[in-house]
Parts: sequence; C-alpha cells; structure tokens
Amino acid sequence: MTLITVLIGLFIDRITEMHRESPVSRWFGPVSETIATRLPSDQAGVLAALAVVVPPALLMLALQWIVGGWLYGLVGIVLGVAVLLLTLGPLDVSDVLEDYIEARRADDTERSNWFYERFTGEQVPDTIQQEGRSIVEAVLVRTHDHVFATVFWFCLLGPAGAVLYRMAAEAALQPPPGIVARPELHRALRHVLGVLGWMPARLMAFGYAITGSFEHAIGRMRATRTGACDVLTDNQWLLINTGTGALRGDDELERDSPASDGDRRSHHPATAADGARRLALRTGVLWLAALALLTLAGWLS
Repeated sequence: MTLITVLIGLFIDRITEMHRESPVSRWFGPVSETIATRLPSDQAGVLAALAVVVPPALLMLALQWIVGGWLYGLVGIVLGVAVLLLTLGPLDVSDVLEDYIEARRADDTERSNWFYERFTGEQVPDTIQQEGRSIVEAVLVRTHDHVFATVFWFCLLGPAGAVLYRMAAEAALQPPPGIVARPELHRALRHVLGVLGWMPARLMAFGYAITGSFEHAIGRMRATRTGACDVLTDNQWLLINTGTGALRGDDELERDSPASDGDRRSHHPATAADGARRLALRTGVLWLAALALLTLAGWLS
C-alpha cells in the first residue's frame, strides 16, 4: 500500500502543481506559529520545538488509524495520497528548475534570474561560474528538503510522518514571524529538522554516489566537514559535497583551463543545473526501486 500511495502521489504531483497554490498546503507555517506563540516564553529548547511540530502529526496518526482500513484500505490510500501531495515542499523543484534551464539556454536573462531567485531564494551571483555552482547546490539540497525526506518519513510513519517532517521543515526553514522573534526556539527547531533529516540525507547522498561518479562522491563524502553549528547544516554540507562529487564537481571543474568554447559550455549554469536535476532524478528512481523490493519482500505493507 505504501508503494502504491507514493507512486500515485508522485505521479499526480508531477502532472499538476495545483496543490502548491492551495491555501491548505500553506497551513504548516501558521499552525506552527500559533502553537509557538502559546508556549511560555521561557520554553525554547528541543522539548518546546517538539511541542510545536508533534501535535499535528499525532492528530494525523489518529486519523489514519481510524480510517485506514475503511473500504478495504481504499480510504487509507486516498488519505495518504492527499496528505503526501500537501506535504511535499511548497516549491515545485522539477518545474521551476526546468523553467530556469529553458530560460538560461535561451539567454532570457530576466526570466532566468526570476526563476533562479525563486528556486534558490538568493540574488543572482555576479559570475556564471558562481551561478552554476549555486544552482547545483540548491538542486542537491532542495530535492531532499522538498521531496525525498518527506517521502522517507511517509514510508516510515504514513501520513503522520509526512506531516511531522513538513511541520518541522516549514517552521525551521521558512519560520513565521512568531518563531523568528524567538531565536532560541528557532535554533531548537533547526536541530529537530536536522535530526529528522539525518537519515534521509545520508540515504540520498549514498544514492548520489551510486548513480553518479562513485569514486568522486565517496571522496567528497569522507572529506565532508563535521562540527557544524547544527545538524541541519551538517546534512546540507553532506548533500552538497557528495552531490557535486558525483557530478565530478570537484576542484578540477573550478579551474579555468584553455579549453574551447564547446568544452567551457559544460560550466554553463543551464548545463550544470540539468546535470544536477538528472542526478537527483536517478537517485529518486533508485530509492523507489528499493521501496518496491522492500514491499515485495513484505517489509513494508
């Protein structure tokens, strides 16, 4: 049932992005802010962060337990598909990235800059090389944050797991004003999100290595810095380092060489973004195949 639900949800997500414009899909931030503002001001640690993100997940857990078996499980599948669609990140990674690549290849600077800023949340860098590296890093991280980690927790806990991760992600990565005003609570939420993303980040990094340049990716994975300010940053470093290694995006790609214009086109932001997109897609297919094998083995129902 888990495999069927995930496949249906991802298929619907791929052919339509209507749910991303739905007010229902944007309730995670306001709900987290409402809960946070009701917590005592002296409570700002991990327990307070859990108090923000866990209650909606518990409500969903109760709902899926009550209706999951109705009509021979069909109601559970419908509920799972609906929740999965609403808990995938608010950014349609695939469509926005394709629009950016198309505009960049057409040298439509205005459109490509708009899609770049929407995708990365940052201003366009001054150089093409910096733009290419930044868009690749954004693809490697946002594919995890908006899709992979949500599906991972959905597979573990069903709709409740997807709600749990999306609540933590929206509160930590796009904090509403009520949480921004409480820096200690925001740091605790980032820690919770980092812990929730620890395993899916490593699975995705391993997928990057398997579906890309394994030697370069493993070398980058071993060289990943540790001791970051929080677990979330560690996860992001791991995804970026392993992903760029899998793309052979290591030091030799940074050097300016006396190559021809055709060779230098490999550094073009559109080409770099397309390579990262295809790497992320291959990794997703890899883990969907693994999910299928687990389902056939009876480990996941």
